[in-house]
This record gives sequence, structure tokens and C-alpha cells, in this order.
Amino acid sequence: MKKDVIKQNAQSLTQRLDHMVPDPKISAAENQKAAAELAALSGKLFGHVPDQSLSPLERLERLARGIDERKPNKKQLEPAVKKLQELKQRIDELVDGDLSHEKKIDVILEKLDEKVGSSQKALHTTDKLELLGDPRGNVAPEVKKISKKKPKK
Repeated sequence: MKKDVIKQNAQSLTQRLDHMVPDPKISAAENQKAAAELAALSGKLFGHVPDQSLSPLERLERLARGIDERKPNKKQLEPAVKKLQELKQRIDELVDGDLSHEKKIDVILEKLDEKVGSSQKALHTTDKLELLGDPRGNVAPEVKKISKKKPKK
């Protein structure tokens, strides 16, 4: 894969994973540089270990199997059942009730649509999140190039 294609895919992947949470202690340029480097590394790892259920650190740990003297990072080697359990627990914390976890994610997405307003409903989920920012995480609202593509349900 060409370097430009990897970088483009990495930037898209990074946006979808919402990696660009700025550190208020450093400059915007430093934040952007870190986000770009994170995007490039994440994209390269994803290109070699494309399992969408894995984080970049988990992908790296899978690749590290090729290093004889490595010390396994057990935190990155959690079984799927444990990751699923934690994911479901967090979904249940966010949405009460007896709905399936998939339906609860739909409820979360509906709440997001309500927050951004009907005029922004057609935007990609990542763009909606950027419009909102997150005051609790010191993430300011941001408007970037808006993608028209909606995620698959």
C-alpha cells in the first residue's frame, strides 16, 4: 500500500475512532501533529491487523508476537468475552431498560441526533460529535470538512 493511501486511510480511521481529543496544556499545532502521527500509526497497524474490534494498542500487541524477547502486555490481550462484558456494562450505564444492546446504541444515536438538531441529522456521526464537542472532556466544538456518508446500521 502506498504511503499516501495509508495516511488517508489512517486519518479516516482516526476520525472514526475519535482520537483527536486535544490536550489543553499544549498548542493546537502540537495537538494536530500528535493526531496526525497517531492517525498514521493507527492506520499502519489497522492495515496489518484489520480486526475492527481491536484498538491500536491491541493490534500492536498482536504484531509483537513476532518479537522473541517481548514481555506480553496482558491488558492488551483480554479475551473477547471480557471486552464484550465491559462494552455491554457501559452501554447499560448509558441507557436504562430491557432493550437489546444494539437497540440501546440506536437510542444513543437518536439522542445525538436530538442534540445536533434536525438540520444536522444527515451528517456522519463523527461530524455530529465534532459539532457538539465535549465540555466535560474540555473538547471544544469543531467544524471541519463535513462528510456526507452516513454509517451503516
